[in-house]
Amino acid sequence: MIFQGRTANQLARQLVNPKTNGNKTLQQLKEHADDGLVKAGWNMGEGRTAPPISHEEFKKAWLTWIEKGAYAPKGK
Repeated sequence: MIFQGRTANQLARQLVNPKTNGNKTLQQLKEHADDGLVKAGWNMGEGRTAPPISHEEFKKAWLTWIEKGAYAPKGK
């Protein structure tokens, strides 16, 4: 996955940068939470482990993060 090995700062910057997020605006990122590709992460197939939170919990945190300014924690 393109997220593996990233620091919290790197991941936050990657997610909000249109050059690295599929050319999405912050509004489009909000809508992306309900995209089939994102929801597929909670569709467990054989040998897959469910994420530690539900999709609803993820969506709430995702929207809160974006609405509060998509903060990128300090770091590399």
